[in-house]
Amino acid sequence: QKLKNKLIDVFTEIINKLDDAEEDWPSLKQLCINLIQQDISSTEDIATIESILRLFRDATGFIYLDLLEKIDQVISFFKQVFASRHMKLKSVASECVNELISYGSDEKETQIFSQFIFNVLEVTLECLNKNDEDNLKSNLQVIIEISSVEPDLIAKHFKDLFILCMKIIDKKDFADEKLR
Repeated sequence: QKLKNKLIDVFTEIINKLDDAEEDWPSLKQLCINLIQQDISSTEDIATIESILRLFRDATGFIYLDLLEKIDQVISFFKQVFASRHMKLKSVASECVNELISYGSDEKETQIFSQFIFNVLEVTLECLNKNDEDNLKSNLQVIIEISSVEPDLIAKHFKDLFILCMKIIDKKDFADEKLR
């Protein structure tokens, strides 16, 4: 797993350099897109899926326009991840959704990914209920960032967000008191 993480870090660094230099590297873009086109419902290698999600999250800006051409596969991939029982995967997927929404250039594009807002709220509640404070912090940050970039997307789920916030406020036994 450490080797996979290191490779993802190397790919991410290469992608960031290419993106900063406004260079196009079609084979690397295609690799990133191919990774999310696989069926993960039967995959037990959670570490590999997490690595794919991390790469996707960090490469979103580099591959965004290419992703729009494969939008059905992207949506299918995230539906599979959010349907999994692995909270860490769903938390990283929430971060990916945040990136996708942030890169959306118009309302139509952001609406494509708005279908996952409820999943983000659901994962956040799951983290709260399972006392997973690290993933809870990550998901709360995602909610804050989406609220800043596209407040209308969160506004549609205001009731659910309000209930979630009340549950967080009611919880008294956080290790990190800043969460309340």
